[in-house]
Amino acid sequence: METEFISYINKVDDSFNLDIDQLKDLNNNIDNFIDYIKSINRPELKRLKEIDKIFQNLRLLVEASKIHNANAEYYIDKNYYKYILNKYTSASFRIQGFATETTKKHLKELIKITKNDNDVYPFNPLFLNLMGLYYHIYQNDGLNAMAYYKEAIKILEKTNAYQFHTVTTFNYKKILDIIKNNLLDALIRTHDPKKYYTEIYSLKNELIGSENEVSIESKTELIELYIRLGDRKKAESILNSLKNEKYKDLEYYYPQLYMVKAIMSFDSKNISEAFDNVIQSFNYSFKKGNPLSYKIYLIKLFSIINRYLSDISKNERFNILKDKGFLDLILQIIGKKDKFLTASHSKNVADLSLRLWKIMNGEESSNEDIYLSGFFHDVGKLTIPWFTLGKPSKLDEIDKDIIHHHTLEGYKLMMILNFEKEAEAARNHHERIDGSGYLRGMKKIPNITQIVAMADIYLAATDTNRQYKIPKSKEKLIFELEKDVRNGRFEKTLVNSLEYIITDN
Repeated sequence: METEFISYINKVDDSFNLDIDQLKDLNNNIDNFIDYIKSINRPELKRLKEIDKIFQNLRLLVEASKIHNANAEYYIDKNYYKYILNKYTSASFRIQGFATETTKKHLKELIKITKNDNDVYPFNPLFLNLMGLYYHIYQNDGLNAMAYYKEAIKILEKTNAYQFHTVTTFNYKKILDIIKNNLLDALIRTHDPKKYYTEIYSLKNELIGSENEVSIESKTELIELYIRLGDRKKAESILNSLKNEKYKDLEYYYPQLYMVKAIMSFDSKNISEAFDNVIQSFNYSFKKGNPLSYKIYLIKLFSIINRYLSDISKNERFNILKDKGFLDLILQIIGKKDKFLTASHSKNVADLSLRLWKIMNGEESSNEDIYLSGFFHDVGKLTIPWFTLGKPSKLDEIDKDIIHHHTLEGYKLMMILNFEKEAEAARNHHERIDGSGYLRGMKKIPNITQIVAMADIYLAATDTNRQYKIPKSKEKLIFELEKDVRNGRFEKTLVNSLEYIITDN
């Protein structure tokens, strides 16, 4: 079974462009393989690292996490070391793919287990590092992230390198450098990096002479640090040194290189050049590396844009993002990842939301808010794994948890850009006034958000380009919405306004 599965997935290519039948076939093969792993009497998997590599290339990291979690359960009563190793690998893939509160809960349990068990104690700093990444990337909580990284480093530096490798199978020096680099990144991204400059400088000296991949990442982070400290000369010197050195797989780090170029261009007030570099960074981060790196660069790019555009009005910011091609790129990527809807869905929701607002006699002063709320309502899908977002089969609990989080992810991204009302619409457009929606089950929902939700429902359900579902007729959808009104999920005036627009057409 293992050999046949590897033979099959080796033939999967250009995963973003798979058609419906190919996606269904891939999904079925993965599900069947996970079921096989769960079987009691199967032989041990001999080529799991090979599968991991293929899944990394296909960006199927959440699915790789599921495979290792199933394999961990196989070993729970057979080999405790392999059980913990697979639990760690599963958690690592989950952090790289997409983490939620459930991931955090599991990490807490594994940190506790490894802390209190001397036989598997060398795994403890590995789990602490993953928890640091969770706070660092998913919670934007630098202080908690630094605390976990420092605890991991402290334990590692007291651990015998041979014992660490024997128990975990990982290279001691490489793991230590990676955690230190994570700490360096967290320190640089604080609101006041000057406060940590001594610590940053010390870590820099340790890491720059380390293995190439860590060295490149550290150098690009230092470029941003020196720009923020106003030392452009040092920043340019490091950037030029990276250009001149012949690193293996330097293209993997293009997202970072173009990001720091964007910062320099913004700093020089060259907005056009800055956005050219932003778009290059955005494109490379989408094409190269794993979803975690993509999420990291996405957050960084949004933060950079906000840093340099925060002093102008919301409408001006939107127009600049549109004129420079950044918004089109966002819509294209969402459209490519989301196999259910077209790239034009967000713009159509914005248009319909504004029409509903006007029919319901909404204040003209809020026209901009309602349009932008509709436009950005699904922006959180940028960070959701492509395979989960476009899964053609029934979603399991992990998939549902991840999909539901596109609302919270959208909120975070919009808040970075200081689009506060749009952030609320992104977070709450799947809430319902009877409390049956997600993520928070809230009942008091602002009118703007309710309108965006209604526009989203209508356009998604009736989209004739839907790949996995037959579109509903306008009449059938209105009938269903009227039933929802009777059940208390939507307000009657909102459904009536939508019906008026439909019949008016």
